[in-house]
Amino acid sequence: MKTERRQLLEAELLKMHEAGPLTASRFVAEVADQGHPLHDRLEWDDTKAGHEFRLQQARRLIVTVRIVVSEGAEAVPLFVHVPQSGGGEGEYELSRVIIHQPDRLAAARDEVLAALAGAQRNLDDLGEIVRQYGKQDAPSRRHERTARRHIDKAREQVSLIGAPQ
Repeated sequence: MKTERRQLLEAELLKMHEAGPLTASRFVAEVADQGHPLHDRLEWDDTKAGHEFRLQQARRLIVTVRIVVSEGAEAVPLFVHVPQSGGGEGEYELSRVIIHQPDRLAAARDEVLAALAGAQRNLDDLGEIVRQYGKQDAPSRRHERTARRHIDKAREQVSLIGAPQ
């Protein structure tokens, strides 16, 4: 059962889509009016919103730095994100340090597993959309099954990273 808040969001998004391409920029512009029913769903304090945007930029920048540990090897991230247990911001640890910290390596591994679970949900959603609108043919079903097997295999392999031997 949809909540009233969810129904309102759905109705407003459909209305925006009917008026033209639905983009994040257009969404922000339309709900900027304090009278818009979705106005309170976004942060309008520019100090807070600006800080959050800078945090996103910092996260992207931190993980872009890659180093080559030994000649001929693939470059690896200099820093690895380690989520904080119980939520929170987490921190970035040197890859050469985290490899010697089993608990923190496991936390980083679990974050990768969560991303793969998100990819699985997205694949499931896409497959369901195709099925419900009747456009799925045999090759599409085969590709979906193949993608699902690859995600399952990736999850299986990632779960072994840093696991006790």
